[in-house]
Amino acid sequence: MTKLDLMVVENFTSKSQIQSKSVLDEFRDRVQSNRKTSGYNLSDQLLLQFLSSREYNQTEALTILSNYLTVVNERPDLFSWREELKRVANDGIYVHYPINNVNGSKVVIIKPGSWNPNVISFEQWFPQTLFFCEISLMDRSVQQNGIIGIIDMRNLSWSQIYHIGVSGSRLASHITDYCFPWTIQSAHLIYENRLTNMAFNLFKPFLSAKLRQRINFHGSNLETLYKFVPKSNLPPSLGGTNQEFSGEFYNNILDQHKQSVLDHWQSLRKRKVSN
Repeated sequence: MTKLDLMVVENFTSKSQIQSKSVLDEFRDRVQSNRKTSGYNLSDQLLLQFLSSREYNQTEALTILSNYLTVVNERPDLFSWREELKRVANDGIYVHYPINNVNGSKVVIIKPGSWNPNVISFEQWFPQTLFFCEISLMDRSVQQNGIIGIIDMRNLSWSQIYHIGVSGSRLASHITDYCFPWTIQSAHLIYENRLTNMAFNLFKPFLSAKLRQRINFHGSNLETLYKFVPKSNLPPSLGGTNQEFSGEFYNNILDQHKQSVLDHWQSLRKRKVSN
């Protein structure tokens, strides 16, 4: 059992949370009989993450799990560490705000306008988002209550849209919406500019119908945003009254947990394929 598993299991202690062992056993049987998910040594804790993220709908949980295992194994270039990933938080491109929302969901703040494509490519910095996803999922409240995304469109330019392109939009949408064991409660675009529709239309075809219905456009009127996430749970850069955390703070979180995440991903690459 990896350190990540041990951190997760602490959050599954009551029978009401696990529901019943028979459900878990049934799901494990389905996993092992499925061509895409058989042969992996998957812990009970990991299976419970996927089950609980889909309210114990085994069919939906199996689909997400299959997608997750596939992308971890097919894209080792993304699910790996390199020091340049620290630039992402230093530049304020993507962070998981450490203060959870009032309902326990994780607030993810994305500022694509802070990204300089001439310095780091999209696929070079995207792995940082995967580390933060795994770290946030160590928190049982995030597993239960999901995430809320806030996309700050200030300073968005044609350069960022061009360098993400269709392939980057497809990749980010697929992994975020179809692979991780959580629910995206809502997404909020703020300070939209004339390029926002172009950027949104890049991602829209690859998003699930459910997520498309949960996207909100606020313009510069952040009072409507605060109905979803109050000021007390946001940094001053978004008009909030809580703390602004530095890139160094977020990178310290990465340093603290990166080996646990890497060990977890490596454990998913040890598949026994029957002859």
